[in-house]
Order: sequence, then C-alpha cells, then structure tokens
Amino acid sequence: VTQLLRRDGSSVSVTARLQSIPWHGRPALMLTASLAEARLGHEIAVKSFAEVFAAAREEGFVSADRSGVINQVSAHARGILSRSDAELVGKPLTVLLEAQELPALKAFLERPARFAETARPCLSARGVDSGTEILLFAEGQAGIVTGYFGFARKATVSRPAKPSEDAEPALLSRVSRGVRRPLNTVIGFSDLIGTAAFGQIDNPRYLEYARDIKAAGQEIAALVDELDDYARLKDGRYAPRPADIDLSALLESCVVRVRGQANAARVLVRSAISERLPRITADRASMGQAVLNLLASAIDQTPVGGSVVLSAQLEDDGGIAVHVRDNGSINADMSERFVVFRDGLGRDGEVLAPVRSSVGLALTRSLLAVNACSLSMDPSAGVGTLFTLLIPRELVTG
Repeated sequence: VTQLLRRDGSSVSVTARLQSIPWHGRPALMLTASLAEARLGHEIAVKSFAEVFAAAREEGFVSADRSGVINQVSAHARGILSRSDAELVGKPLTVLLEAQELPALKAFLERPARFAETARPCLSARGVDSGTEILLFAEGQAGIVTGYFGFARKATVSRPAKPSEDAEPALLSRVSRGVRRPLNTVIGFSDLIGTAAFGQIDNPRYLEYARDIKAAGQEIAALVDELDDYARLKDGRYAPRPADIDLSALLESCVVRVRGQANAARVLVRSAISERLPRITADRASMGQAVLNLLASAIDQTPVGGSVVLSAQLEDDGGIAVHVRDNGSINADMSERFVVFRDGLGRDGEVLAPVRSSVGLALTRSLLAVNACSLSMDPSAGVGTLFTLLIPRELVTG
C-alpha cells in the first residue's frame, strides 16, 4: 500500500505497515499508515547540500550545464573570483581555470557520459586568479552526467594527488586476464582426470577430488567473467542498445526464467505487476539481467516455504518503481551474498546456475546505471529485504 483515498476521492501518499495483533482474544491484522515525506531527488539533495556546505565554509559555489556553461554563481564565489555575474554566468568553465589546467578540464568534460554511482567524477584544478582553487563534481541521475557543480576557494599550501579514475577498471581487466590463463589449465586437467582420459583411476576419491577441483575452478571462472563485465561497465566500454520495451512483458519473462531456481529452493515467486505499465526506452539486455539478479538474490535469501514478490507501479513524478521483496530473516551482507543469475549452457556444455558473487551487487548497480536507473535497499529486521529499482520518467515513453 503506497496510497490511500480520502473521502473526497483524492489520493494521498502514505508509508504503510501490516502487522499481526491480538484483538478481543483472537489474532487479527492491523494496517497502519502515515503520511509519506516528500523526498527530493537524490542529485537535487546532493547539490543543495553542497551549496549549503559551501556557504557555511564561506567558499564559493558554482554550477554548470552538461556542456560546461556556467548557470549559477554564489555571492561568495563572485567575491573569491573577483568577478561579477555578467562576467561568469553564461560563460564556459574555462574562464575559471588557468591555462595549464585546461587540458585536464577538457578531458573531464569529454569523459564518457556514464559513471558508476560509487565513483562520482571529480576535478581539482588551480583557478585563473592566483591563490584560488576550483573543485568540480559531475552531477547526474544514476550515473548519467547531466551537469556539474563545485566549489571556488582559496588554495591550500599542498594539494592532494589526483586519483586515477581509470586505474581501477584497467586493474580489474589485467587481474581477470592474468587469472583466466592458469585457471583454464586447472579446469582442463581436472576434467581430464575426472573423465579418466588416460586410463582408469583405482581410487574413486581421486575422481571426486577432480570433480571438486573443476567445480571450484568454474566458480572462479564465473567471478572472473563478472569482474570483466563490471570493468567494461565502469569505464564506459559497454555499448547499450536502447529499444522500445514492454516493461510488463520484460518483468514477466524474468519471473518465468527464475522459476527453476525458485522450485529447487522451494520458494514461491509471485508477480503483482500492473498490466497497464507504460513502455520504456532502455537497453533490454542490461535491464533484464539486473532484474534477474534481484530476483535470484531474493530467492537465495528466502527460507524454504517463503515467497518473493515482484511488483511495479507508476510513481507520482511519472517514473516507475519496480519492487522485489523477500521474507527472509537472514541479516546478511548483500555485498557478499548477492546472487548473479545464470541459466542455459556454458561454453563447455555444462548447465549454468545462479551463483553468489562478491561483486554481484556492484555489477547490478552498474547494469542499472547504463539505463539511468537507480537501486535502493530497505532491510527490515525479521521481515526480509525490499529492493526498489527506480526508472526515471525520462525513460517512460507511453
């Protein structure tokens, strides 16, 4: 329940809770509801906090649009930069930096439009006026750059070294390539031993050990594949293919694909998807994989006999919220227990199954960032976890 009707027929947004209570000596259900607080968008809240933070520290605040044209300058910024509104508003960000910093600014503005939510792009540079420093941040919903904001302040004596944002994806790619070569050898030889290709093995325990080695190797291989995918997503090497998608049909197909995992775990998966959901424009592969990962993780957290519920609804702001709720009671670290969904057959003909992954949650967030969507989690002690996938109204097509 997210809305209630008033007597006059108008609706009001609420936060509701259903609980079991004793009533006249018998068990009953009680539904309580309170008015839902109006929430600013995440990026609006971040930008507003940055503006207040700058004022509290008597530092300047500036913001610019996606093309790098300044559209807002605070009074403190005008004082620090010794410029008027007319000299700054409507001008490119290049007017703030000294000439030696312009190549770094150009690279900052021309970087891929997508970034992982955990790594907001940042640029620290010397200002054109002696003794000033400009600190810029990318602004965007779910990792899609829509503008920039930052601070103008008096330069400190020493500046911290700039972190290399491209080092982490590159490092992950090198690590995965380095692991894959010896790993293929391990899996290959364990397969030869397990199939007794060069003669029978007298002790059956050796065959069991060979199967265990191969299974462990395949788990590591799956993790390496996920690291590769994560690195591609994070440094912008994944090429999305936006298409017009029937969201209801996509969600229903995800429910069908996780039935096998749910049946094996003896967990009921229920769908509460409205048939009147509008269509969206998104990359089908990454969006579908993200939803499958959420469902697979919810099934993994749910005890035998429990249920997982997938629902979706149109929000007041025109966006769509997709909810996945489990009723598990395990207080688990999702970064360790998150599941990446797999099915079908692998390269060697083996049957693929969902697998727990320490990078699964980060991978799922990156898959959603490709589609300008965001993910939130609401753990409730003893009641399970609620995952909420938010699709912004800009992606809703009808």
